[in-house]
Amino acid sequence: MGNTKNQMKIKQMVVIALFVALTYLANFLCNFKLGFLSFEAKDAVTTVCAFAFGPVSGIIVAFLSAVIESLTASSTGIYGFIMNVAGSVTYVGIAGVIYKFKKNISGAVIGCILATLLMTSVMVGLNLLLTPFYMKVDTKVVIDLVLPMLLPFNLVKGIFNSTVLLIIRYPLLKAMQYSDTLNEPVVKDSDKIRNIVLAFSTALTIFTVMYFVVVLEGRVELFK
Repeated sequence: MGNTKNQMKIKQMVVIALFVALTYLANFLCNFKLGFLSFEAKDAVTTVCAFAFGPVSGIIVAFLSAVIESLTASSTGIYGFIMNVAGSVTYVGIAGVIYKFKKNISGAVIGCILATLLMTSVMVGLNLLLTPFYMKVDTKVVIDLVLPMLLPFNLVKGIFNSTVLLIIRYPLLKAMQYSDTLNEPVVKDSDKIRNIVLAFSTALTIFTVMYFVVVLEGRVELFK
């Protein structure tokens, strides 16, 4: 019994380490840029880890991947690191906590909505606090960017990660269940509900990308 538990813990540690690597790699697969702001789909990947092993594990993955990114690929220094950690930890933590108490597709959807709203609030607040120092401009300049840039950008970031998360959540959790790395089986939602959420998430993903490029005039870089 003890050996079985130890084997399970080792497997889970390996999978969590793999999530750190996958989250880091997500930085290079698809990058959304708008002025000095950018985001990737890494929060979606990290949140799957939070769904599988709890919000603390997800937060650890988010923090470690941010550290690695800061040391190897970031050009924004401590400012970028703080914003990176704050955004990811808020999103992953909130979604992970909600899912911990409601481990089904409705819990995932509610978690995504709340995570997006709270992450957006935190990021806009931090931009107002830190961006004037980073860009060396008056606070009023940043305030003027809230409605046309900062607010829609962070909402798009949250919505995009949420839709990607809802698409990849079930297959990844099932794969981990088959590999005996989960402590409990994945709750099986009805095929009808899962297909509706999958179709809606796919359509919203496409719409979000189009809105980002056409309306916000951002750009999407693949395999940067």
